[in-house]
Amino acid sequence: MEDYPDIKAIYKSPDNPIFEIFFIDIETVKTFGFKNGERIYQLS
Repeated sequence: MEDYPDIKAIYKSPDNPIFEIFFIDIETVKTFGFKNGERIYQLS
């Protein structure tokens, strides 16, 4: 939290019960645009 003072200002400490960190672990992203249609990107 020391690297993110704005987060620390909101939650005060990592022990705060409403403070949670999460991430989404994905390997493939699909997008669609009318010009290019569907595109699929593999993330590494």
